[in-house]
Amino acid sequence: WSTDEAESVYQTLCRTPGNITVIATKGTTQVVGFCVGVPLASKPALRVELTGLVPPLHTIYLAELGLFPEWEPTALRKALLTTMVAQIDEDRFT
Repeated sequence: WSTDEAESVYQTLCRTPGNITVIATKGTTQVVGFCVGVPLASKPALRVELTGLVPPLHTIYLAELGLFPEWEPTALRKALLTTMVAQIDEDRFT
C-alpha cells in the first residue's frame, strides 16, 4: 500500500465506534506502524461470515496491522498486538 492508502484505511477504522488503536512511532512525528481492532458487531458483512464461529457481540476483530517495510523484521508486530489485546475490555469481550 502507498502511504496515502494506509492513512485512508487507518482513518476509516479509527472512526469505528469502540475501536482499539495502537500506534508505533519513531520519535514524535514519524509513524512506523499501527494496529486497529474493532468490535466485530461493527462490521456487518464480516459478522455474517463469522456467525457460528465466534460470538459476534463479544469479539474484537483485528482489522488492520500495518508496518513500514523497514520495520517488518523487528519485534514491533508482536508489541503492537500485545498492546492492543491488553486494552480489550474483558467484561465486554471474550
